[in-house]
Amino acid sequence: MIAIPAVAPYASFVAAHTKVPNPDAARLVRQLRALFPTSSKLFDWTDLKPMAIAGFDGLSAFHLKEKRSVTWSGKNKVEDQLNHLVAIFIANGFALIYMSDGELKSDIHNALFAGHLSEWEPVDERVLVNAYVTGNALRTLWLGGTHRNLPIRPNSKVMSGKDLNDAIEPFGDSTFLAGAVRSSKAGVSLKRSGIWFGPMKEWGDLCALAMTVLAELAANQLNIASLSASVHEGLAQAVGDFNDVKTAYEIEWVDPETVNGRNRAKKLDQIRARYGIELVLSPVPDKNISVRLTDLASGKTDDVVLEPALTSSKVVEFKVVGKVSPALQNCVDTLRTDPGFVRVYYESWHTITDATLSLAAVQDRDFVLEYCNFGLLTECDVGQEKPKGQKLDLPKIFTSADNSLFKWVFQKGLAQLGLAQPSTGRCWLYCDDGAGEVADFIHVALPPYSGITIPKITLVHVKGANNNGAKRKISAGAYEVVAAQAMKNLRRMISNQMLLDIKNTVDKHGDERTWDQPWALGLTSSPQTGQALLNALKNIKSVCDYEVIILQPHVLKSKYQTLTGPSTDVTAVQLRSLLFGVKSMTQAAGATLRVVCDDR
Repeated sequence: MIAIPAVAPYASFVAAHTKVPNPDAARLVRQLRALFPTSSKLFDWTDLKPMAIAGFDGLSAFHLKEKRSVTWSGKNKVEDQLNHLVAIFIANGFALIYMSDGELKSDIHNALFAGHLSEWEPVDERVLVNAYVTGNALRTLWLGGTHRNLPIRPNSKVMSGKDLNDAIEPFGDSTFLAGAVRSSKAGVSLKRSGIWFGPMKEWGDLCALAMTVLAELAANQLNIASLSASVHEGLAQAVGDFNDVKTAYEIEWVDPETVNGRNRAKKLDQIRARYGIELVLSPVPDKNISVRLTDLASGKTDDVVLEPALTSSKVVEFKVVGKVSPALQNCVDTLRTDPGFVRVYYESWHTITDATLSLAAVQDRDFVLEYCNFGLLTECDVGQEKPKGQKLDLPKIFTSADNSLFKWVFQKGLAQLGLAQPSTGRCWLYCDDGAGEVADFIHVALPPYSGITIPKITLVHVKGANNNGAKRKISAGAYEVVAAQAMKNLRRMISNQMLLDIKNTVDKHGDERTWDQPWALGLTSSPQTGQALLNALKNIKSVCDYEVIILQPHVLKSKYQTLTGPSTDVTAVQLRSLLFGVKSMTQAAGATLRVVCDDR
């Protein structure tokens, strides 16, 4: 039998707060043991009967033996016997649960958040942050992205240093949420209600530390109403209610690599491979998400509404409203019980990620939007980005039938944007739409022409409005993808890769997509026009003006411009924060940035 005074565990706890006065310590022990039942013949519990210590309302310790199948055995029945130490410390309305095995500890986390430990709930993030993060050096940050799943940005990252308080970038890191923090005082898992410290020399040291932690948590709980859950003002923040949340615009499965627990990751991988999930338009309250679920094996689809239930900032479940076929029942059950398997993006820049409602940090800075006249719907449908069809059909933009933004750019946009009309030997417009594009359109002008004195290259990124209605609202989310595309190519510019990329794409598609004449019905690209543009690009050296235009008509001037100036609504502030981040990178690349919206 294990001699408990001699154990030397690594101090890492699952922390819980009581939901009832005078919680029953014996009940908590029974519920923890029920998670790993001896009836399964995989587990065997031995009570270590630790000596009572004054100050604890409950103190228990166990030696847990587990038989676990090895991963390499295949059809062979081969099992490892693992030995675990389990300990429970209770005082001051809090409990600390020690489990030496990480996989089994994940099961305890899940039980706590699912309410299976009936008298207990996760510790409020505000208590954890103020007890062990606020005022201390930030040594390591485990960050999860609240932004869209985009190639230019990681979905998660880890930062380490002596003190990261001054290393966080106000724009580059503003859409990352801290999931865990190691400060100079302790490590804290904010999304899993965990606290860790380091190795202990003996049982007495672990008990003394547990007593200190329980007292620290209780002291902060007394002042919870005045506490903040902010780890750093430059990071995204957890949000405790849905008051300012506005209409979901995207939902997606998360990557299995980003979830905690081997079994959860395996289950998510299976769910993603079997079921599709996408947003559908439906009149539902702003916090709710109308989705279409698809069984990829049979093609069966059902539409349901997900209603997130929030405790503190934690989404504890998705209530699923609507009937589904048996083929989709497993998917619905998974969404209901594990909301951490999906990300939801809202127009207000709120995100549900890692089962947490969060809001990206905003840095409100002056940003001047430009406005163009896109005409009536029959002239230009601002929600129609490209000519209709499965593949890009450029000849359509030279017909009277097309009303896409691509056509508008060439026919009317160049003049409104102050860009010179294409002219043989002096000015070209090139369409680069497609995989790996530099921009949707590249405009190149050489001096002396139209008032320019040095070569000028303008990159035009086009994105259709989320809808073409005159009542559409300001939305930072509508600009997120096109802003990311611009930032990706600005990085090419900074690395001096931009001009080479333009030359390569013109060399590949130039004769089909290059024009040196103004827009006209039936206009075609002349056979040598692409080569002429390529020759012009080869003669452009380091002296060149670069301009980046983001053309996204989702924002209406009438909604953004007020009698006293630009709107100060939270969504307008979020939009400026997003665009100012792009502007900062544009300036670093030695280019200028323009963002064009709808003048209605």
